Amino acid sequence: MTLGSFVLAAPHNVEEVGSILLEALPNGTYPTVNVLLNEISGTFVNVPLTAADPAQLPASQSVWMKRHDLSGAQTPLARTLIRHMQLNLSFVAEDQATEILGIAID
Repeated sequence: MTLGSFVLAAPHNVEEVGSILLEALPNGTYPTVNVLLNEISGTFVNVPLTAADPAQLPASQSVWMKRHDLSGAQTPLARTLIRHMQLNLSFVAEDQATEILGIAID
């Protein structure tokens, strides 16, 4: 599922993006998170799962709250020069669907 383009900066500006925060019901398999920066077509870059977020809270039993830091991508990303981005969530085909509750771009 591809979402966006999300415009992150006002005209004549760029933004820095450090992470993608994803909240989902803990059903099925957690999705793979990929981004495409400043383009509307091309190859998405995988942004691996970094940690539960926020780290100071105990793990929730009813919702996954996960952070994906762009700095963890295998392909280097220009995290400080972003005008817009697309987000791709890749799900495993299975009987239990994962429901996305919220997405934050930080």
